[in-house]
Amino acid sequence: MSAAPLGLGRIVRADLRHHRRSLAGVFVAIFVASALVTGLGVLVESGIRGGLAPQRYTAAEVVVGAVQQVDVPEDLPVPLRERAPVPADAAREIAALPGVEAVVADVTVPLSVPGGTAPAVVEAHPWSATALTGFTLAEGREPAADDEVVVVSGAGHAVGDSLALAHGGIAATYTVVGVVSAESLPERAVSVFLTDERIRDLDPHDGAPQALGVFVDGDPERTAVAIREAFPDLVARTGDARGDVEFLDSAAARTLLIAIGSAFVGTCILVALFIVAGTLSLSVQARRREYALHRAVGATPSQVHALIARETLAVAVVAALLGIAPGYLLSSALQSAFVAGGVIPGDFALALSPFPALSALVLVLGAAWGAARIAARRPARLDPIEALRDSSTGQGPIGLPRIITGIVFAAAGV
Repeated sequence: MSAAPLGLGRIVRADLRHHRRSLAGVFVAIFVASALVTGLGVLVESGIRGGLAPQRYTAAEVVVGAVQQVDVPEDLPVPLRERAPVPADAAREIAALPGVEAVVADVTVPLSVPGGTAPAVVEAHPWSATALTGFTLAEGREPAADDEVVVVSGAGHAVGDSLALAHGGIAATYTVVGVVSAESLPERAVSVFLTDERIRDLDPHDGAPQALGVFVDGDPERTAVAIREAFPDLVARTGDARGDVEFLDSAAARTLLIAIGSAFVGTCILVALFIVAGTLSLSVQARRREYALHRAVGATPSQVHALIARETLAVAVVAALLGIAPGYLLSSALQSAFVAGGVIPGDFALALSPFPALSALVLVLGAAWGAARIAARRPARLDPIEALRDSSTGQGPIGLPRIITGIVFAAAGV
């Protein structure tokens, strides 16, 4: 007699009804693992697709910058906090590539507003770099002298005002000669625009380009690939990834999110595998008499494997699906924790899509199936004669030393 005529599906449903308590541990482990893997998957995907969208480099289709990290063998790359300059001849050679219409260089010189308890962060750029921003001159004119400045609308200054700005602790007074406006203004710092000659005087690298905005006639991604092939020491970004060149901490945060999120995902899967395998082993041990009867009436080892796997997957599918929604909520909490820990900047945007949920389902259900295969090895190898003897005698009581050991380890785990 075989277990097949009895209907494996009917046996699975009956077992789920009568052994709900023994499978509760599997449900909890899979639910928590699904939520964690989903939340961490959002962070990993954000390291690939998220980050900071460009604010000043919105007009250029391709933005080029120097590599801002040092590769370390068998370890994570070390990000460079200070912006590395672009080679002086890069702009000319990129401009000669097919499909490139123009190349505009940008330099950022940090300034401050002297006086007050918390001076505002001000970033000075050459006037020629406004071609990268999409800003338009709303009032006045462009700067023509070293003591003239153009400000962004909303900064509280008008044409004709005097503006004190300090560089290296030395203050200088500038006259506001123009105001530019934009649909969206930079959020991190106040931008001002000086003459190109004044920027070269203030910059310790004599105005060496720190970023290049490339205007193309055609496919920007194709041009970016051509730039990366011609200049291996440069990075070329398109779309929202242009923000990685504008904001150095965005690119560094991407690397950390991918590394930390991937490591935590692997840990969660391993922990879930061990917990589910251990819980199933206890459940199988408690139901040894039942599996012995299955073997005695002719159930094959593959049928025992299928029975335990179906029971586990039936519980795991429900738990994994229920854990997806809390996982997306958990990603926001993890983002806040990473921001508080200084791993990512506070304005780093998460990338939300169905891929983390689908990946969590595949990984968690795969771990549950693997745990079921591990737990089913012992009952599947039961000898039918021994199974009959076990079914008549049943399982002996748990000894006192094992009970005490279990209580001690449970308390240590908590």
